Amino acid sequence: MRNFIKAGLVLLIAGVVMTSACSSDKPSGTVNGTGGATGAGGTDGGGIDAPTGAGGAGGTAGAAGGAGTGGAGGASVNAHQDHLNIINKVTSGGMTVTRPAPIPYDTCKI
Repeated sequence: MRNFIKAGLVLLIAGVVMTSACSSDKPSGTVNGTGGATGAGGTDGGGIDAPTGAGGAGGTAGAAGGAGTGGAGGASVNAHQDHLNIINKVTSGGMTVTRPAPIPYDTCKI
C-alpha cells in the first residue's frame, strides 16, 4: 500500500512540474520550490508516560520552478540575406577556396 502512495505522490509531483513547464506565465530566472509540511506527532496516551503513536513522516520537498527563457534574437532583413549570412560566415580553419570567379551575366547571355 505504501508503494502505491509513493507512486501516486511521484506522479502528482511530475504532473505539477509538467503543468508548470507548459504554462505561459513562467517567471524569469530559476525558482526553488518550498519544502513539504512536516508530519503530526502521535497522540498522548492517557496516564502513560510516552505517547502511544509514532510521529508522522516529514513532508516531501517541493518541486523546483522552471528556468526563465532567454531573450529573442534580432530579426534579419529577409530569407535571402539569412542564406547569404550562413554561406559567408567566417570559419576557423578548413580549406582555402581556389575555384575561379563566376562568369559575368553579360558575357554568357544569348
